[in-house]
Amino acid sequence: MLKSFAIVLISAASIAAPPAFAASQDPAPTAPQENTQPAPQEPVPQPEANPDQAPAGANPQPTGKPRLTAKPTVDPKAVKNAKPRNAKDEAAAKRHAERMAAYEKRREEIKRAAAAKQLRPGMKVDLPEEARAKTPPPPTPAVRKPKTLKVNEQYDKAVAFHGERVRTGNKDQKLKSIRALALTNDSRALPIISEALKDADADVRSVAAEGLGQLGVEECVAPIAAALSGDADAMVRTAAADALGSFNAKQGVALLAAASRDSSPDVRAAVAESLSSYSSEPATETLLSMLGDSDSSVRDAAAESLGYLADVRAVTPLVNMLKRDDSQAVRISAAYALAEFDDKRATQALADVSRSDRDAVVRKAAAEALATVDEDDE
Repeated sequence: MLKSFAIVLISAASIAAPPAFAASQDPAPTAPQENTQPAPQEPVPQPEANPDQAPAGANPQPTGKPRLTAKPTVDPKAVKNAKPRNAKDEAAAKRHAERMAAYEKRREEIKRAAAAKQLRPGMKVDLPEEARAKTPPPPTPAVRKPKTLKVNEQYDKAVAFHGERVRTGNKDQKLKSIRALALTNDSRALPIISEALKDADADVRSVAAEGLGQLGVEECVAPIAAALSGDADAMVRTAAADALGSFNAKQGVALLAAASRDSSPDVRAAVAESLSSYSSEPATETLLSMLGDSDSSVRDAAAESLGYLADVRAVTPLVNMLKRDDSQAVRISAAYALAEFDDKRATQALADVSRSDRDAVVRKAAAEALATVDEDDE
């Protein structure tokens, strides 16, 4: 029994032994454990400190202006509906409204002018029946009577300046100076512009021909005729033909009749248009022969000019053209030309075509032309 009691005391003493005593005892063998310590890392190079740069986290230096966190917004409706604050604001608002009204008015005028430029001879504007008005026949183109030129002292400097530019300037300077000289009606401008007909540039020669036509004296006929018959460029010959139609030249019909056989249809069409300025039998005969031209633009111009001259000999050829020509534009021109004649044959042809022609556009043109005839009879 004493032995058992001693064993119990020894066990109790071993349990209550201090740490130093427990550490001195040999530890019991245990299983090896894995190393859980992290592997050493290589040091990361740090950037060198910049003495001019503020350290991270430091407060920025004040700039003297408060920093906005959000852009202020303005209500458009509030601005639009805002009332003027005083008489000065009211006056400014009134001036602004007036300027805007004037601007809108100018825009409308520009639009109307642009629309008017798109109209072509023979075109009609559709109107309501109660407001429809018949367009009167086109008047005979105004032809200036032959005149004489004289020296005008007030143009001394202008003639000298522009004359020098026509001789030595570049293309644009020559064109502008020729047009300026043609406006002077000065006799000294005639030889300068005539000399420009020999320029190497076709545009300069064309403008020179137009300038001679604007001067409109008999002395201009010879250089114009030389350009009409001898210039190698069709554009220059066309300008010369137009120039002969701008004034009553004594030899104008003969020169135009010779040019009616030009190789260029543009020149022949210009000849037909210019012949409408000469109310004479030779002019009518030349136009009648041009009704058989192979180019429709020439036939169109010839038909229109015959309507201006209104020579009764043109009625039958125009009726045939109205009914049988292959070109719609030519048939329309023939219809309006026949409306200029006080002739039953013309009236009957217009009535027939307005009722039964295969082309709706031609029927409409014939009906409109017939309406002008009926109105004239009333």
